[in-house]
Amino acid sequence: MLKKILFITFILSTLSFLNSYAGTIYTEEKEAIHKECSELGFKADTTDMAKCKLELFVLFRKTLLEEKKLEAALAQTEAAEATARATEATARAQESLARDSRARALDKVFLRSQGLITGRCTLANLSNC
Repeated sequence: MLKKILFITFILSTLSFLNSYAGTIYTEEKEAIHKECSELGFKADTTDMAKCKLELFVLFRKTLLEEKKLEAALAQTEAAEATARATEATARAQESLARDSRARALDKVFLRSQGLITGRCTLANLSNC
């Protein structure tokens, strides 16, 4: 007898929870679920109709979750692509800086060489030339 009471209490609390949770879905979703179950041949206000609604509700929520996961994956992909573009731009900037530095160093060597040729610089003052 106690087991029956506990079982009934459990069922009622579960149904109460499901009703309060189901109340959070939009009216359009409820109507769509009800319409779908009706089109599948379930009679209104029957246990089978309730099971159909519950299964469609769970399926709808799983689908919604998968859509959210897909949106998150797409956002991650876009973020990764943006990071790759930024990394590529940084690499190009560093290459440009390296080329500029190399060009300045070559200019300095060229000027020293000219100074040695013209006599403006000597080996003793080459570092200051």
